[in-house]
Amino acid sequence: MAQINATHTTIQLGNPLTQTATIEIRVRPIDLPADWVVGVFPAQVTLLPGEQITVTVSIVPGAPAPQGITPSVAIEGYVNGQLLGGVADDIVVPRYMPFDGKWHVYFPVMQR
Repeated sequence: MAQINATHTTIQLGNPLTQTATIEIRVRPIDLPADWVVGVFPAQVTLLPGEQITVTVSIVPGAPAPQGITPSVAIEGYVNGQLLGGVADDIVVPRYMPFDGKWHVYFPVMQR
């Protein structure tokens, strides 16, 4: 099992339509552990034709997850319930790699 930190990424969201549209941004989990929380900000925007904004995606892991898995979330844009498009965000849970003996890191020890 491995514990990972929260991640915050940004994606570009644009209005591909020829009229002003209110776009609802939804999160769809793909193989995401049940106790992980995903949020997007803003969750809804009104954009002019061709206008773009930056959306922030925050993923907060819960309990430690099995090593080596790659859970994902889909971030999708909808107008009036119609899917415009989306992107997938993969989260890599690292796998333990045994020490091969070639590299050494030394930290100083301090006592008071």
